[in-house]
Parts: sequence; C-alpha cells; structure tokens
Amino acid sequence: MLLINVPIGAALWVLASACLDPSRDRDRRPLDLPGALTVTLGAAALTYGISQVGGYGWTSERVIVALLVAVTMLGLFVVVEQRSPAPLVPPSILRRGNVLVANTIVAGLSAIMTATLYFLSLYQQRILGDSPLRTGLALVPMSAVLTLGAITSKSLLSRFGARPLVAAGGLLMAGGLAWPATIPAHDDYLLHVLGPTLIWAAGAGIVTMPCAALATAGIAAEHAGLASGLVNTARQTGGAIGLAALATVASTATARSRSTDSLERVVHGYSVAMLVAGITAALVALVALVAGTSRHRQR
Repeated sequence: MLLINVPIGAALWVLASACLDPSRDRDRRPLDLPGALTVTLGAAALTYGISQVGGYGWTSERVIVALLVAVTMLGLFVVVEQRSPAPLVPPSILRRGNVLVANTIVAGLSAIMTATLYFLSLYQQRILGDSPLRTGLALVPMSAVLTLGAITSKSLLSRFGARPLVAAGGLLMAGGLAWPATIPAHDDYLLHVLGPTLIWAAGAGIVTMPCAALATAGIAAEHAGLASGLVNTARQTGGAIGLAALATVASTATARSRSTDSLERVVHGYSVAMLVAGITAALVALVALVAGTSRHRQR
C-alpha cells in the first residue's frame, strides 16, 4: 500500500525539476555524506533495538548490539558535525534553546500521536471487532477536532504565545490519554474511544502550530529550511521510536498480566501503553512550562 508514494514522489520530482529555477548566485554547499549516514544509521539502529525489546528482552544480543550501534553512530554524528566544513546540522543551531526545546517537544508529541492512533486502531479491530472501514470512520470526529484545533491555534498563538499553548495542549492530551487507560474488553465506543479521543485531539491540534513557530523563532533566513527540516525529522523519528517503545511497553504489560482471559491481557497492555503516553504528554507540558519560565527569568 505504501508503494503508492513512489509514483507520486517521482511525479513531483519531475515537476519540480521542470518548474523550479534554482538560484545560481548562491554557492553550492557540498553534501555532508558522513553526517547523513551516521545520523540515519543511528536512528535506524535505535528504532530497531527498542522494537525488539518486547520479543527478546533488554539483555538479548540483538537488542544490545543494536543499541550499541545506535550510540556509536549518533556519537560519531556529533563528532562529524563539529569537524565538517559544511555540516548537515551546524552545532550552533542546536545550541539555540528554542530549537532544542521545540524539537524535543515535537518528538515527544509525535511519539504520542503515532502510538495512540496505532493502539486505538488495534483496539477497535481486535477487541471490538470493527472492520478497517468502520475503524477509520470512527476516528473521523477526532480528525475533525484536530483540524479545528490547528486552525484555532493560529489566532491563539498571537495572543498567548507558543509555550503556554504547548503546555495547555500537552495537558489536554495527557487527560485524554489517561481516560482510555481504563478501556474495557467489551464494546463501549462512546465512553472509551470517542470521548477521550476528542479531548486528546483538541490538545494535539492546539500544539501543532506553536511547536513549528517555537522551532523557527529567531532563525536566520539562510537556516530557515534547516530549522523546518529538523522539525520534520524530529516528528518522523519521534513517531518511529515512540511507537516502537510503547509497543514494547504494551507487549511487556500483556505478558505480565495475571488475567486468564486472552482479550483482557491484550487490553491491559494497551491500557498501560496509553497511560505511559499520557505521562509523556504531561512531561511535554512540563518542559514547555519550565523552559518558558527559565527564559523569562534570564531576560
């Protein structure tokens, strides 16, 4: 199914090559191939290692090797970027407080959002017995609230600023995720799916635009593209690693459940994963509040 992206990407590449006229006045920067390779291998190894914990445990050889490779590659990436004449990510960008905080928040929120949709879809199909189509339709109200939240955040951003909105959205997400942490093993869509997802979606919609604004605030024009790229990288990487981590949490909780009913054991795993996601959302709100307070005091 994901192969549908390949012809779309190829068509966009052809159109961009034909329609866009790159400036010839700017100097072409060489590709930081060592930096690109080390950070890609590091992120991939980290995601793979965490995803294997649920099936093999933290002490298994494949998990230990993968995590060692991740630490080594990411460490090399830092060294390469400090010594490269044209680094993929200039260290000066990462030393900016708002960039570091914003990308940390984006990674955390992306982990929550990706994992939440994953577990809700599994819950509706495996536990409630819904078809894929019905599952998708059941999540339409959540998508509508996400869209409305994103639109509303535009006007709220100019009035309250980025950090208060991120904190408020994180708390809403935490509340929305704490609710389905009590999901039962029987059909109760209105109470345990629709209600909490609307609260969660309201929080997620509110934080989307403020995070982007926070990540690019004060960035020079020549680094604006890089700052935006870092946000997208944090979102994708955070989603992959977060899903792997929370799936590991769910499988571990399922294996340790004392229930004799197989469905109840699976639901227990989903509940624990949702609870951990809610705690992560609360931590995101705390990071936004603390970072905002620290910056205010420094001024």
